[in-house]
Amino acid sequence: LSSSPSTVYDLVANVTHESVAGTARDKENTVWKVQLRAGSGGGENEKWFQIQDLIVEEIRKEMIFLGETVLQVCL
Repeated sequence: LSSSPSTVYDLVANVTHESVAGTARDKENTVWKVQLRAGSGGGENEKWFQIQDLIVEEIRKEMIFLGETVLQVCL
């Protein structure tokens, strides 16, 4: 049993990348999305928004990890 305390992080943003196989350098076939948390973590006031270009939509928390995550921002 370890005597050091466990480390817990609070996710506030997630960046995903989508591309068709073999076209990662082709900007027309590459999609970047940012998922941001609004509100305090873990409460019923917590909401998640997905941003792609000028499109902003609310998403369910469960949908965050379905894409290929490139970067996560935690507190």
